[in-house]
Amino acid sequence: MLALLSAFPPLSTDLYLPALPHVAEALHTNQTLANLTLSLFLVFFALGILIWGPVSEKYGRKPILLTGLVLYTLGSAGCALSTNAAMLIVSRIVQGFGGGAAEAVATAMVKDMYSGRKRESVLAFVMAMVVVAPVAGAMILKVTTWDIIFWLLTGIGVLSFLLSLRLDETLEQRYSGSLVHSLGRLGVVIKNPGFSALLMVFSLIPLPLLAFIGVSAFIYITGTLLILAGSDAPVLFALGMLTATVAVSMLRPPTANLLLSQQDKDTGSAASLINFTALFIGSLGMFLISFEKVSGLISCLGLMQIVVGIVCGGLWLILRHRPIIRQPG
Repeated sequence: MLALLSAFPPLSTDLYLPALPHVAEALHTNQTLANLTLSLFLVFFALGILIWGPVSEKYGRKPILLTGLVLYTLGSAGCALSTNAAMLIVSRIVQGFGGGAAEAVATAMVKDMYSGRKRESVLAFVMAMVVVAPVAGAMILKVTTWDIIFWLLTGIGVLSFLLSLRLDETLEQRYSGSLVHSLGRLGVVIKNPGFSALLMVFSLIPLPLLAFIGVSAFIYITGTLLILAGSDAPVLFALGMLTATVAVSMLRPPTANLLLSQQDKDTGSAASLINFTALFIGSLGMFLISFEKVSGLISCLGLMQIVVGIVCGGLWLILRHRPIIRQPG
């Protein structure tokens, strides 16, 4: 169940990515407005992550999860029924904000239920769900229309809601302060030097990968640099991105486990900050590479990966034995 909840972000973005050109054509709008349906989803998804996590400390994981799933399902149905770009954009905002609850609460529930190396293995299983969405989206579009993708997401939302009704509440002790104070717990977690130091290091890791996702259509559709570089370039590029993607995927479970180990309390706030910061910095990668010309995209991606690898690797070597860093039990 937690694996399904953690699949909401890739299902709602990567599943939809191949449909963007079809959406612009079907709704008689331009590519800029079509792209807004993706970017605004990410913005409100990130905002939802930041809010729902600490709020779940006050009201419990299960009520917040169910509330988020209702919003996600309504937003998905609204997307499927959209007849114009404005309706689709608004529906994507609702979908994204609701989906943020699933992301934040799923991570917090793993911390509630598991500890040490067992938690790391569970996180690895949960995060493995993210790989199926892009391929599934492309296959669906071969046999049907773009709105069917949103009906599929609506069905996933309904199924997740029904399954979540069977979940037990995993939060043993709720926060007794006000709603405003519960949101303020984000600041308390940030003040933890071990958590905040590792958060900045580990959140940089997905930056090149999200930058690649943002420009992948230009690379694979135009192929300008690939054609100029020769017949071996596509294979070399694919192998390079495969290596980078596998590396990022392998790093996610242990880094998330290490970050969660820095906090004994305020798990919801910690989970929110982990997911929000990675998404926010990754979005910066998308923004930065958008200024690059098509012919220089691959070189820019390579430079991003080198810089992030050196910076994150160096900072980890400096921080790993510092007293402020608590090792998982």
